[in-house]
Amino acid sequence: WELVLRFINQVPFDISEPLTGLGVSFFVYNIPFINFLLSFATSLIFFSAVFCLVMYAISFGTSEKTKTSQTLKDILLSNQRRGGSFATDNFFEKLKTKAYRHLSFLGSLFLFTIAGKIFLSRYDLFLNQGGAVFGVGFADANILLPILSALAVVAGLAGVAALVMSFGYDKKYLVWSGSVFAGVAVIGLLVNSVVQSYVVSPDEFNKEKSYLEHQIEMTRKGFALERINEEQFEVANNLSKQEVDNNK
Repeated sequence: WELVLRFINQVPFDISEPLTGLGVSFFVYNIPFINFLLSFATSLIFFSAVFCLVMYAISFGTSEKTKTSQTLKDILLSNQRRGGSFATDNFFEKLKTKAYRHLSFLGSLFLFTIAGKIFLSRYDLFLNQGGAVFGVGFADANILLPILSALAVVAGLAGVAALVMSFGYDKKYLVWSGSVFAGVAVIGLLVNSVVQSYVVSPDEFNKEKSYLEHQIEMTRKGFALERINEEQFEVANNLSKQEVDNNK
């Protein structure tokens, strides 16, 4: 409830993050709450899909058992057997089709939530403490942020492909989306590693300078250091013994 109450009763900080222009309250209140909703939805959809899969598997197992448990009487009464078998087979064929579409639909919802979580993970970089600066650095801003945006889009397209599958269309679009997602993820990690090692590290101060300035600026605002007034005091060299005794 604390997370929900913080979101409902949030108060703006009147301070914006320099790179995105978003208010600091967005990172403090909105992102945790939206992440909570997405995580809850992802778990709910996942366990629903597992439960449905188990139930459908039990139904299909019953179907196979029904087909293999024909009695001698069923064999001799072929006409009745064909009629009964046709009805049973037709029922389970329809059930398989509905199961395929149902699970495809749940899969599309799952992929949509994953796309949302990937997109929100972009903002987690602004709270990263692992680099030369707190938050986003050169490689993050120029490589990781675009890569995460691309992955979110591809995951969303995969969700659309799974949704299309639920209407009976070919699964090739989902396979293509999955292949593109894996390719973008691998290439993105490699490019980020190369840029960090061969572009940023040899000239780290100049590459990270603007991001260091952002960090210093936000630190000053966080501790209200920009409110401090600096004043010049004239130095006098005529300190007397009486003044020293008065300050003991």
